[in-house]
Amino acid sequence: MTTRFANLLIDTADALAEAGDADAAWQVINRVGTRLGARSVNAGVFLTGTPTIAWMRSTMNPDWLEEYAGDALHEIDPLLKASMAGEPPRLYDVGFQQQLGPP
Repeated sequence: MTTRFANLLIDTADALAEAGDADAAWQVINRVGTRLGARSVNAGVFLTGTPTIAWMRSTMNPDWLEEYAGDALHEIDPLLKASMAGEPPRLYDVGFQQQLGPP
């Protein structure tokens, strides 16, 4: 682990520990995502052994989220499917996945 990454991890843990509520913690996560170069952040909780999402939060464009839901893309999303099965990939490279094309 690089020193830079270790510092980011420590800073993130400290900031999350200081967050007074869920909204403050979400702001921390968004700042970390921005620092890492992320264009958006998604988070959620899946109920083990069921196809149920307990809650989710996203910084993606609401129009895109509406299109995603309207087109039922959650039914074919490989990352979502793997995560809900309790087997999320350790690394998910969006650029590489786009090069592969549809499954």
